[in-house]
Amino acid sequence: MTAKLTERSEWKALEAHYSGMKDVHLRDLFSDAVRAGQFTLQAEDLLLDYSKNRISAETMEKLMALAESADLRKWIEAMFAG
Repeated sequence: MTAKLTERSEWKALEAHYSGMKDVHLRDLFSDAVRAGQFTLQAEDLLLDYSKNRISAETMEKLMALAESADLRKWIEAMFAG
């Protein structure tokens, strides 16, 4: 049986990471000159700017680890396959 998402070690790692990030001020995060470019994606006319959130490269790594552990790619493919 597959573990619930919130019971996975990757989720626990995200929770611990959140504890360290929750009090970080965005002003401090924007001291990184490449932040805006690092956390912005554009496809055609769609612009996704998530630089104005309390995230870091480590946050993204932990989110990707959770997605991989949950086999998210398989679920997305199944959704689009109908």
